[in-house]
This record gives sequence, C-alpha cells and structure tokens, in this order.
Amino acid sequence: MTVKLAKTAGFCYGVKRALSTAIEATHKKECSLQTFGPLIHNKQVIDLLRSKNIEPVKKIGDITSEKVLIRAHGVSPEVIDDIKKMGIDILDATCPHVSKAQHIIDEYTRQGFNSIIIGDKGHAEVVGLLGYAQGKGYVVENEEDVDLLPDMEKICVIAQTTQSEEKFDIITEKIKQRWQNAIVYNTICKATSQRQKELTNLAKSVDLMVVVGDCKSANTNRLVELSKETGTPTIHIETAEELDLTLQDALKFKTVGVTAGASTPYWVIRNVVEELEELQRKTNPFLFKVMYKIVRAFTYSHIFLAIGAASLTFVSSKLINIQPLLSNSLISFFYILSMHLLNKYLSLPQDRSLTYGPLKFFTRHEKTLFLLGAVSILGAFFIALRLSIYALALMLLSLIAGIVYSVAIFPKQWTKFIRYRSLKEIPGSKDVFTAIGWVIVVVLLPFFDATKVNTFSLITTAMIVFSLVLSKSILYDLREIEGDITIGRETLPVFMGSKNALTMSNLLLYLAFFLPVLGSWFNLLPPFGILFSIIPIYAVMIESLSKKFNFYHSWSYDICSDSQFVIAGLIGLLI
Repeated sequence: MTVKLAKTAGFCYGVKRALSTAIEATHKKECSLQTFGPLIHNKQVIDLLRSKNIEPVKKIGDITSEKVLIRAHGVSPEVIDDIKKMGIDILDATCPHVSKAQHIIDEYTRQGFNSIIIGDKGHAEVVGLLGYAQGKGYVVENEEDVDLLPDMEKICVIAQTTQSEEKFDIITEKIKQRWQNAIVYNTICKATSQRQKELTNLAKSVDLMVVVGDCKSANTNRLVELSKETGTPTIHIETAEELDLTLQDALKFKTVGVTAGASTPYWVIRNVVEELEELQRKTNPFLFKVMYKIVRAFTYSHIFLAIGAASLTFVSSKLINIQPLLSNSLISFFYILSMHLLNKYLSLPQDRSLTYGPLKFFTRHEKTLFLLGAVSILGAFFIALRLSIYALALMLLSLIAGIVYSVAIFPKQWTKFIRYRSLKEIPGSKDVFTAIGWVIVVVLLPFFDATKVNTFSLITTAMIVFSLVLSKSILYDLREIEGDITIGRETLPVFMGSKNALTMSNLLLYLAFFLPVLGSWFNLLPPFGILFSIIPIYAVMIESLSKKFNFYHSWSYDICSDSQFVIAGLIGLLI
C-alpha cells in the first residue's frame, strides 16, 4: 500500500495567520484573551488554545477578558461595535480573503445594492458577511433557493470563501438568468480551489481516499463530497485514532490518498499518514520490518547524525592540514549526540498528543534517550579529559554556554523593553547556537592539538561547517513549520517567514559550495578540498527529490539529509 499525501493538505494562509496571532499573543502575556467563537473549526486546535488559557465565547455578554480575538471567519460590524463599546481591545484575525468579501458587500450596500451570498446558511463566515449587507443580504445554498428570492433591481453576488467552484458556477448561472445585470465576484479562496482540484485528481488515481478534518468544518465536508463524487471509496476522520483499517484493507487498497481541510493541524495529518504507513509496513517481509526499525531508531535517536559529526571532524582535520585523531571524532560523536538528545528532551511540548514523527518516537522512548544523552555528555568529557587540558576546557565552556543559553539572564523588569529573558527565547537562536556548537567540536577541538595551523584554512573550514549545519537546520525547520507555529516554537522560518528562510538556506549552501572551490584555488585548503563542494549539491538534490518522490515528511528524508556529513567523511577517507 502506497500513501500519497496531497500537497495542499492542512492549514491555509488565513488559518496560519489566525493561529499565529493567537500564539503570539500568549507569548506577550500582556492581558487576558478570549476568542469570539472558535478561532477555527477544529477541536484539536481549540483544545490547544484552551491549554494556553484562550477560551472561545459564544456571546458578547460572556466576554470577561481584556482583549478579544476575532476568529478567522470574521464577524459582523455590529459585533465589532458592541465589543468596542464595552471598552475591550480587539485583535482581528479575520482571514484576508473573508475581509475582501466583507469589503465588497459593504461597498455595494452603500450604493443601494442587495447582496446574494452563495454559501451555507448559519455558517460563521456567512453570518458575519450578512452583517455587512445591513438587512439586504440573502444566502443561497442551491439552485432552488434562487427561485425563492424576492424581485430586486441591483444585485451583487459573492461566495463563501470555502465554497465549491462548480457549485458557485452553477448557481451564478441561474442567478444571471434571472438578473442579467447582476455583478458577480468570485470570492472563493484560491487555496480552496487548488485544494479541491488536487483532491479530485488525487481521488481518481488512488484506491481509497482519507479526508482528515473536523466534522464541523465546511471546507472539509466539501472535500468529502467531492471525493465521493469521483466514485473512490472515501473515509472522513478527525484524528488517527478513528482510522479503522485492517491488514486485509492494506492488501486490498494498493494506493491510499490523504488530504485535509484548511483548519486541520499539521500534527494530526502527520499522525494519520504515519498510521497508514505503519499499516503498510505490516505487509512487508519480517527481515524488512526488522531492518526498518533499526534504521529508523538510528535516525530518530540522532545516532546516525552523531556518526556524521564524527565523520565531519575527521575530514575537517584534513582540511586544516592536521592529523585526524580518533579521540576527536569520538568527542564529536558523543557531544553532538548529547546536545541533540537533551535539546529535544527540553523542547518536548507539554501536551504529548502534539507530537509526531521523531518527537513521537522520542516520547515513546523518552527515559532511554534522555539517559543516552546524559551518558554521552559524560563520555565526551571523559575522552576530553584524557586528551588534553584544552579539550576539557572547551567542553566545560560549551557546557556553561548551554546552561547560560537556557537560563533567564535578563531581569524581569526588562520585559517592558525586550520580549526575551533568555537567549533560548530569541527566535531562531537554537539553529544558530547548534551550528556554533558543531563548529566548536568539529573544527576548533582538533585545532588545539595541532602544532602548526594555517589560520585561513581554519576560518574557511569553520565557515563551511557552520553554513552546512545551519542550512540543514533551516531546511528541517521549514518542513516542520506548521507544527512549530502550532506549539509556539519560534524557529527561523517562523520568525522570518518561509520564503526568507529558504533564501537564507540557499545562500548558506551557495557559500558552502564556493568556499571549498575558492579555498582550493587560493591554497587556503588542500587541493582535495574542492571535492567538498559536492556536499551542498547533494543537500539541494535531496531536498528536491524528497518532494518529487513524496518522502519529504518521512524518516527517509532525515537519514538522507544526515548522510551529507557521512559522505563528507567518506571523501576524506578516499583522499
């Protein structure tokens, strides 16, 4: 059984924006916050917000907070006015596409037009839109509703942003037959249209479709309807726990498509995909299943990444023209392993239901992996102690830096001027400090044992390692950006935006490509250093192929990405 995940599955721009607004407000902790109605139509997200003390209210009279967040669906202008009269601040998270539809109705209402909204009666977005029509608005759900409309002279037609394109076209055609002068605006969100088109194409190419999303979500229910219309067996679930498929089903359905509504959280989708993939693996031969578990364990526990760090230490020593030592590679192995394991332990969300992939694996083996991390740091110190006083001092300095990184070093009073009390809270700091940590043990540690080192070689090698590690961290965070937004983790892609973060990663890879070439050309590195430019090319290739062949969100991507450092070590061995 092959699992195909739709590219458009999950949060749309409006939902991401609304959730980011809510999460950011919880970080600032300036005042109490409630949402007017559920922020989005998804129970898991509402539960997450509740855990952060953000409660939804149904009526204005129920508001007890100092600030109210307007949900993605928007509200009527009367609601806005009533909240303001109460002296309560408003944080508007209305989806920009909904705001556009509101503006159209408001503008034409002022010109004496009547508004026809093609959508679902009683839906939160539609109720809000009707408010802008000032009593001159009508909701049409089907062709029959058009015949029930009163005679009107000037007509403006818009759509609920999550409406079906096909349904919108059919109803507008019926409206135009009755009112030839009707002004029609297709306000359906482009993301919704793309999602629906992709679903239709995907459903026709698979044996089973799984649609993930809240049963109250209009756009999710529309996806279910469209999938069923293709004739493909369709399952609608809210979480992976509702997936009721057997081993016989895995043998019966050769290909399974997965898509999700615009308000479905990333971690919910990932858990559904992983559950399907786990079912698929049960059909594999016993030996294959054992090998899979071993390789996944090595990847998710960061052991393979630590092997990569040891390999990179070996080749870095050769780049700065010193004799590679096994002890230096072992220190790198243990230190990088402990750093990644302990950082993951400290970054686990309080709500373990939010975990998926590597984090879910970590929570299942939490005590074992924490113990492995603790033993690894002791191993790094033990080898450093036996190696030299410089190595031990460097390890102690790294440990102190790690403690300072996590501890609140800025006084609480300073929060009036800066948001952060510790270095850990600075957006993207984890990626930068991780890259610095790699440079310390991979490049600087071997340097202290050398009698004669070219300073330019040292700097060039350090820049190459820093660029590769930081680029890898950014690319990984780009893949996990929706999950990070949901739990409020401010990585570089979350802070900078996906586009800017990708640009930064590409620039780092360009740097990692040209430094070995120029370093070898100007004799800053040994002649074989030019081969090191293969690594950034490999990183770009893996990023592209993983998306093309649909393993971008799997452990396969992780092991392929980590392999770049092992490949670097192999280059060093061959020279």
